Amino acid sequence: MDNQENSNPTPTPPSTEPESASAPPAAPSPPAGQASEPARPPAYVPPNEHKGLSIIGYIFPVLFFLPLVTEAKHDPAAKFHSNQQLILLIWFVIANFIGIIPLLGWIIAPLMWIFGVIVAIMGIINAAQGAQKRLPLIGKYDLIK
Repeated sequence: MDNQENSNPTPTPPSTEPESASAPPAAPSPPAGQASEPARPPAYVPPNEHKGLSIIGYIFPVLFFLPLVTEAKHDPAAKFHSNQQLILLIWFVIANFIGIIPLLGWIIAPLMWIFGVIVAIMGIINAAQGAQKRLPLIGKYDLIK
């Protein structure tokens, strides 16, 4: 007895995978008469060369004057952040004086310090990004013109 039954291949069922997986569609070509232009880079924004001074002033607000006595005094962003740092310094001084008052001052002063630290962190982020955003609640005053 021959084993010819095993030698006949059985047909395989057709694949259920979609045919679109083989190649992605080509990008549409530009209309006739128009040449494709490369994408333009975003407009050049000069970096703030004095970011370091602005950041240091938020970490140590007593150093707010540094950008005002260096070549950074001509940079409007550095002057803006110096103003915000001076206001933050005044906020911390007021918090210290309020902290002298027994009981009520001992409650209010730490809250003012926590707020000041949060606002200082926001100022550091703004200075690092080169943004001139005013600090919440205390940043609306301009003491340095």
